[in-house]
Amino acid sequence: MMSLIKRIIARITRIIEADWPIKKSIDNYEPNLIFLLTPPNSGSTAISQIFNNSPLVSQLQQDGEGQWLIKGLCSNDRWNSEKVVDKRSIRSVWISECYKRYKTNGSLYFIEKSPPNMMRIKILQSIFPKHILLANNRDPYANISSMLYRYTKDIETLKASEREVKLIELANEWINRSVVLKRIIHDQNVPYLSYEKFCQNPNLLQNSIDNSKFGGHITLDFKSNVKVKDYEAQPIHDFNSKQIARLTNSDIKVITSALRDSEELLSYFGYSLRD
Repeated sequence: MMSLIKRIIARITRIIEADWPIKKSIDNYEPNLIFLLTPPNSGSTAISQIFNNSPLVSQLQQDGEGQWLIKGLCSNDRWNSEKVVDKRSIRSVWISECYKRYKTNGSLYFIEKSPPNMMRIKILQSIFPKHILLANNRDPYANISSMLYRYTKDIETLKASEREVKLIELANEWINRSVVLKRIIHDQNVPYLSYEKFCQNPNLLQNSIDNSKFGGHITLDFKSNVKVKDYEAQPIHDFNSKQIARLTNSDIKVITSALRDSEELLSYFGYSLRD
């Protein structure tokens, strides 16, 4: 009963809260942001947890996505590159959260991985001048499977035609977001580390940090377990095989057909079409 009441209160609070809240300004404080540019369901939670296990690094919010702290930022149009955002609100809310963690834990660096950040990264860079950028992506077949099974309601009851439409939609989302990611990587010379290479050799992430302007200040802990979504906390593990195994042969063919014209894009990120 208490749980239900808490959920109702949280829902009401969410409805009435301001779209773009403004927090009290904090003088003479500027956080160090690590923007991890990533499509959703691409292994970014494991990467952010590795950062969060480091003594000097924290997150703005439990899952490392500061977008959920601001109603206007996480609204349904968050993937619209033309979305108008309130820079003053973003800065005041995020700095307020950073400062809390700085005062409580001594955190000096903050990993921020909200996937839609890639749609307005230049704005965020202007808001938070002390920052670095990192990028990651994931095999599209594993990504699509993860998205399909996590976010499709009553997936087992879908008709074959409905499942095909959903797979094509997810493939197009992977393409569109990867195009944006590729452009940022190219234009700003952003270090790129795929989910697969990270799992194979996590120290590559340490190398990326060491070669950045935050190098020498952040030591990552790869021995601690990481908690990803609703899985048990465990060592870094590549879940691609498990995810792809959930796809039928027909699913693979549909996805491959949808990705066919983007073979060069796949190759850029280190991926290839499957038969």
